[in-house]
Amino acid sequence: MKRDVQLPLFLVLILALLALPAIPAYAAGGERSEVFELAAASCDGLGDGTWNGCRGNGCAVCQEKLTGYGCYFQNHPGCVLNTTCAGQFFDCDAACPPPTAADSCVCDGIGDGIWNGCRGNGCAVCQEKLAGYDCYFRNHPGCTLNTTCAGQFFSCDRACPAPVESDRCSPGVDADRDGIADSYEDQLLRRFAPVVRLHPTDENRPSSAEWYLQRTQMRFHHSDCSDCQILNKGQVTTANASLQSHLNKSGWPSCSHSGPLEYSDMRSSPSRFFLQIPNDSAEMTTRLGAPSTSWTCYAHVRRAPGSTQYDLQYWLFYPYNGDSSAGPGAHEGDWEHVTVRVSSDGSAVTSMYFSAHDNEGKWYSPSQLYYANGRPVAYSAWHTHASYPGPGTWTRGFPKPSDATSDGGPAWDCLNSVFNLGERGAPLNGKTWLNYSGRWGEIGAFGGSCLGLCFSGPWGPALQTYWPGD
Repeated sequence: MKRDVQLPLFLVLILALLALPAIPAYAAGGERSEVFELAAASCDGLGDGTWNGCRGNGCAVCQEKLTGYGCYFQNHPGCVLNTTCAGQFFDCDAACPPPTAADSCVCDGIGDGIWNGCRGNGCAVCQEKLAGYDCYFRNHPGCTLNTTCAGQFFSCDRACPAPVESDRCSPGVDADRDGIADSYEDQLLRRFAPVVRLHPTDENRPSSAEWYLQRTQMRFHHSDCSDCQILNKGQVTTANASLQSHLNKSGWPSCSHSGPLEYSDMRSSPSRFFLQIPNDSAEMTTRLGAPSTSWTCYAHVRRAPGSTQYDLQYWLFYPYNGDSSAGPGAHEGDWEHVTVRVSSDGSAVTSMYFSAHDNEGKWYSPSQLYYANGRPVAYSAWHTHASYPGPGTWTRGFPKPSDATSDGGPAWDCLNSVFNLGERGAPLNGKTWLNYSGRWGEIGAFGGSCLGLCFSGPWGPALQTYWPGD
């Protein structure tokens, strides 16, 4: 039997109030509060059935869905970028709708008066305005870098707004003062670290720079007089390699130390200091290189010259460069490198440079490369260690001897041991030997232990012409 229930009067009043429609709040002075509008634009992370373009939660929009929509996050600040969707797309929140033409942020080059940070046209953003904002061009792909503003700044296009915190990509320390956050450099270096294929019959294997320093002596070369000993074997270290000084000798026959003074750091660049593998019982063993656990890839990150792309240089060291297939060419100390150029958003390889001998290196397109685990492969030539994009015989033009690369040798994965060198004068990760201004091998001569013509050891990475641009 159904019974009527009499509710107390105060409960009736409360229920009636709860049933009333919501009334917008107004701030003092009659202006409408933004509370409700902001709430409507925020993302709660729950998929609302609007479209499948997210993964993880409804606010994490997949990178694959936003190609060409550089202003999406500017227009939808409650959303975040997801770079790990891997082709799996799920429901997005209503605050993160499918991108439209309004999100493309096309730059027409006409300044819209939003801020003064461009020169030439409203899309050419001045380099001085972007220090530390290493992801600006990933977020604003319609904009370009202007390196010639020279302190004169004019109106930018609306598609190229003033940089904000989200344009820093990886906010943090920039200890090498190159305008790119060190943590973002490390991220790129690991993402694109190459695999180096060593020639199966090349007996001269790599080492770390530190391993080599421990097994060399430092000397100073005098043009007309005998060389001088600076540090004995076992005394050369990462810390002191760039801390030496020495007076030049005057000409023969007096050969007195009358100056001028030279330094082993960048004050004398380059200097006449050199490292030498001593002619002792361990000489031949040192030439063969270190155990694979000591092989180290050293890296340098820079903006590609005149571009918003990144150049990732990977420097490789070998204690000894053997004779070429035609005979002469041996020298102590061998610095080689490859450069992986990646897009402004740090997502893909756009080209790769393979250094070879003296200015014989070449750029190759992504389709011309080999890959291992999604990363590019470099082939190291027999004895010369010149770099090439594949196995085979590489002709250099008469009368230069050809280089040979091959599969079947050790695969040296830089991902396992890559260290960011930083910049000249501002080394990172304790690699202060970057500031050493001398040669990394003995000064060349005829005859002797190299059984022919010996070439001089090379300068270190920061002194080579490739350092600022390949």
